[in-house]
Amino acid sequence: MIRAKCVILECLGRGAVIPNLADSHESEDGTALFLLFPRGQCPTSAALTETVEQYPALTISANADPSDDNGAWIAELLLDGLTFDLTSVGDQIPEWRRAVGFGDCAMVGELEALCLRLGPHLSGGESILHVVRGWMNCGRLLGGMFPSLLGYVWPSASLAIGANLFERSVLAWADRGLFPAQCLVAFEVTDDGAIRSRGLAHLIGQEMRLAATVHDGLEHGERLSSIIAAHLAVTGKLESSEMLTAHDGFPLQLTPSADGQLIEIIRG
Repeated sequence: MIRAKCVILECLGRGAVIPNLADSHESEDGTALFLLFPRGQCPTSAALTETVEQYPALTISANADPSDDNGAWIAELLLDGLTFDLTSVGDQIPEWRRAVGFGDCAMVGELEALCLRLGPHLSGGESILHVVRGWMNCGRLLGGMFPSLLGYVWPSASLAIGANLFERSVLAWADRGLFPAQCLVAFEVTDDGAIRSRGLAHLIGQEMRLAATVHDGLEHGERLSSIIAAHLAVTGKLESSEMLTAHDGFPLQLTPSADGQLIEIIRG
């Protein structure tokens, strides 16, 4: 059974400076997972404490004073030996360029958020796949505790993900299923018809570009790109050319650019 421990570290009264609070345990590259709620429905530290106590898979070792819930707060979470900092950030939410499974139900100005970051002892581990999986699974568990959750934002890909898609995909990954590329990597069409990733570099230090001659339109191209991105996330940085076989049987050639920052994908 997965067990998580929640420790409330600090509650600040009205007027606390939220960005400074968030920075107190910020990972080196500022990466975070944001949990989105309708304005006025973002959980307080007291609500977190009360709800965690109702989940047999979760334990809580310290309670915050509910009287302090007018302000910002931080909770330290422990899941499978990994620690995470959960912070209330109000409406300090990064904008996104792409949304999947999110619909048209929310605008940034109508939302409030909780921010989930790696704990201090995991600093520098933001791209380690095991750590990322635990991080996303912690976000999934938290999201499942609060029915008002609308979705998530993953700034590394400038991507908003609907709650149902995120939770379903991450649960499968946590159960040793496929890497959820659609939740952690965004894709966009370039002027020449190629499809380029955004967010893959967080994991392997490289983005990928699928040539227009490889795909048969946006839907096919995104599906193929997602499959390749999942493969690369598991195998790691591409140091030299590699051949893959696409699901349609055609060979694909993957080649890192001269500066190593982009993987070009063409027909083999």
